Amino acid sequence: MRPLIPDTPAGSALAKAFVVQHQASLKGFDWEDPRDALAKVREEAEEVGALLADGGAAVGDPSSGGYPGARDHRLQEEIGDLLFAVVNVARLAGVDPRPALDRATAKFEERFAEVERLARLRDLPMPGTPLADLDRLWDEIKAGDWR
Repeated sequence: MRPLIPDTPAGSALAKAFVVQHQASLKGFDWEDPRDALAKVREEAEEVGALLADGGAAVGDPSSGGYPGARDHRLQEEIGDLLFAVVNVARLAGVDPRPALDRATAKFEERFAEVERLARLRDLPMPGTPLADLDRLWDEIKAGDWR
């Protein structure tokens, strides 16, 4: 089978998820509407949220699941399911998830650099400034109101 995502490094989990989903779709195991896949993302996000809220147990806390690392193993599995579901939404929407994630990461880097710059200009220590205040800087930058 020829790669569906060209120039993807061997072992890329993102590419493998895309290809596995495509192969399943060729056998009829697929949603017709990306919104159905988005509902699965919401379901998986809820499962992650439930684990994060589950008794406030620390990652790796043996009391959280019967054996050391049980909670972090379950959390890793559920976050994996969430990421897999997001790749599925991208695939069904006709979006290559690699450049989409690359662009999102670059956008975050640019905005975060501006948050750091504005924080310095406004004498807000990082770390040390409450997240709510930093988030207001982020919103300023996102709205284009920081210059």
